[in-house]
Amino acid sequence: MAAQPTELREPEAAAPAARPRISVRGLTKTYHTRRGEVAALRGVSMDVAEGEIMVLLGPSGCGKTTLLRCVAGLEHPDSGEIVVNDRTAFSSAERVSLPPERRDLSMVFQSYALWPHMTVFDNVAYPLRTTKVAKAEVRERVHGVLDTVGLEKYAASYPGQLSGGQQQRVALARALVTNQGVILFDEPLSNLDAKVRERLRDELLGLQRDIGFTALYVTHDQTEATGLGDRIAVMEVGSVAQLGSPTDIYYTPSSRYVADFVGSANELHGSVKELTGGHVLVETPVGPLLGSTTATLTPGQPVRVLFRPEHCRVTAGPEGQNRLQCRVERSMFLGSHVEYLLSAAGERLVLKTMEREILAPGSEVGVCLDPAMARVFPAE
Repeated sequence: MAAQPTELREPEAAAPAARPRISVRGLTKTYHTRRGEVAALRGVSMDVAEGEIMVLLGPSGCGKTTLLRCVAGLEHPDSGEIVVNDRTAFSSAERVSLPPERRDLSMVFQSYALWPHMTVFDNVAYPLRTTKVAKAEVRERVHGVLDTVGLEKYAASYPGQLSGGQQQRVALARALVTNQGVILFDEPLSNLDAKVRERLRDELLGLQRDIGFTALYVTHDQTEATGLGDRIAVMEVGSVAQLGSPTDIYYTPSSRYVADFVGSANELHGSVKELTGGHVLVETPVGPLLGSTTATLTPGQPVRVLFRPEHCRVTAGPEGQNRLQCRVERSMFLGSHVEYLLSAAGERLVLKTMEREILAPGSEVGVCLDPAMARVFPAE
């Protein structure tokens, strides 16, 4: 059944800026296993602008964590270049590979990575003490950042005395205290329950807006990605399938893979009947449908038509273009909306609506689809 629609965050300013804080060029990484070679990164390139949250989104094994670890210096790429804060951190051509501690960035891990025998204050102070910052400055900066994340009163507590959400705030404070301005996040909220995860996501976004740090953020959760990211890089088997704003990714996916992974989508098989500019008329089992495409297609070519459940609407109007005659198989009231399972000419479709009146199973309804919201992709 389709997932609930997500609230999308639109970037406040155009990205990327002229001066990227992180620049990746042609990065490759291959793992050698007993079963053979696995290409984890296949020539990945991207820039992360100053003050931007770039989210790496994708399923397990797509290369997002490998890319993050290469930027951090925890993995050694085979080739390519990584520049952090205008300084070359890795270059296969120049034979440069800086260790993690010299890359001028901080990292927040999924597992918090806190010292259990050290107080909150000492955990946050640790990176400052290893670089021999004066004691007075350590006290000032640690208390300041603990106040920023709302943990000042827990300075003398130990990690085991804190909740999971509080421990992750400690990890964030430790990343912020160095004032390096670039933070890498490796699925930092995945170990938390849903309500705590949502609250911390909002707090993290507020902190980023207040402080202005630059972030490269890994997640497999599309709600996190669209809620936090200024831009999202959707990754597929070691490559960037699409890079754009949350609204670009959601409303104008570049491929069937992106459309299916980000959000949920109905899918119909068909063949191209007619091409007119950026629109294409497709013959499907439910009848002809007009959709939009950026692909180069030819008449008769097998295609897939994808459209999101919330982009359909029930209509009482007469038959017309992109109107489907459907039967209600099942309805579910989910509070914010009603979700229907529909059948049309043997095809199963999902419809989401905010109408208060709930249609009974067995009802015959007309469903209208905006051609701009129907995306047509070549059949794979």
